Amino acid sequence: MIKIAKVLLNFSSKYICELVLVICIILTFSQQISDDKWKGIIRSDGLGYYAYLPAVFIYHDYKFDFLKAVDSTYNRSNNSDGFLKKKPQGRVNKYYIGLSILWLPFFLLGHFISLLLGGVPDGYSYYYQLAIVFAANVYLWIGIKCTRKLILQYSVSEHIAAFIILLIVFGEQRSSETILEG
Repeated sequence: MIKIAKVLLNFSSKYICELVLVICIILTFSQQISDDKWKGIIRSDGLGYYAYLPAVFIYHDYKFDFLKAVDSTYNRSNNSDGFLKKKPQGRVNKYYIGLSILWLPFFLLGHFISLLLGGVPDGYSYYYQLAIVFAANVYLWIGIKCTRKLILQYSVSEHIAAFIILLIVFGEQRSSETILEG
């Protein structure tokens, strides 16, 4: 029995990144994809970073005028064009395009699936939201794989590296106000 436990512990330590990925996929899909919660996956700052993709590939609207129609379609009352700044030349997205470039393959996958399965190819429907959830999990996995590799370069054992990865991913985030309040 002890040998089986050691084998399982070694296996889980060696494949901690994959185990974390599976747990995160289960958690994100169980929390975000139920009912109408999927409509809020791309929101807040992410909406600004993401807006380049539908602007370029679907609407060909670099002034982001299409956002009013998207807001009314998905009943968004939070004025989603808050990331646009008025300049003499017109409105400009205040966010950098880098995250959009990282999301591009997943956006295109969501667009392809939406067209293939008869979804709404508007850049914000169900399959696009799923694609961004998938992108977040893939980039999390890549990040923890690289972090694990870096930790192991410092002669840290597999078990300690696995524990550090678990702390990084699932550790509680507390703001400085919460810490000061006790």
